[in-house]
Amino acid sequence: MSQDDLLPTRRSLLSRLRNWDDQESWQEFFDTYWRLIYSAGIRAGLNEQDAEEVVQDTVVAVVRKMPDFKYDPATCSFKTWLWLVTRRTLATGEVYGVLRSLYVRPAARGAGVGAQLAHYASRYFQERGVTRVVATVHSQNLPGLRTLAKAGFQPAHTMLEWRP
Repeated sequence: MSQDDLLPTRRSLLSRLRNWDDQESWQEFFDTYWRLIYSAGIRAGLNEQDAEEVVQDTVVAVVRKMPDFKYDPATCSFKTWLWLVTRRTLATGEVYGVLRSLYVRPAARGAGVGAQLAHYASRYFQERGVTRVVATVHSQNLPGLRTLAKAGFQPAHTMLEWRP
């Protein structure tokens, strides 16, 4: 039994990870699980640098999947699910990038600044070998949605939010 087998899965952390802006929870996730993901890359025969990239790509994949993730330990433990995401990352070779936000000051809106930022971001990712970029835009931000659509982004999933 390895140290990683003893990692507890806390429902409260998994619940908080649905909010990808919760930096503290994502840091806690990373601190808890990066070694598990990294060791899967090493066991797959990767060198240290490539195993570190698998950690990054797997974390991005988890970010994308968390809004739809339903934790049911009777069906599948979280660590098993994470292992499957890691294996899929290893198998597909997808390299993910995350475009967290594009903000254009009100005075500069309508002048094409958002399109230029999206263009530069796309070029930045391409130069680094990224094969898939995930961007998040608030559903009410129609100019932002249009700007990213013009840059080639397509809707991939919908995240719903409820506030009591």
